[in-house]
Amino acid sequence: MRLTTALLLPGLLIACAQAPETIAASYVPERPFLSYTCEQLAEEQLRLAGALAQASQRQEQTRCNDIAGVLFLGMPMRTMSGGNMAPTIAHYRGTQEAMLRAGMRKGCGQVPALQAPRV
Repeated sequence: MRLTTALLLPGLLIACAQAPETIAASYVPERPFLSYTCEQLAEEQLRLAGALAQASQRQEQTRCNDIAGVLFLGMPMRTMSGGNMAPTIAHYRGTQEAMLRAGMRKGCGQVPALQAPRV
């Protein structure tokens, strides 16, 4: 019984929600952002940073709940109930990168909000 538990626990922990900082950006094209002014890009970048911070916080909570679920119930409850924010975080990060590329094409390098956004 202990051997079975020792073998299954790591597998169940892998099924838990991913840590927000390990979620890679998905590809988002910069074309929609090329019509933005540098100021609009900066404002959108700030808004997106806030949304990313909230999504990351929810993902971290989901991860903690999953770990507790695995330890006490044997399954990652929160991820199974739809609490996983990984696709949203990947999209937000991809959008940030697309805005950064658009800003670089437009010569917006001096706008502070367009300097290396990462949460």
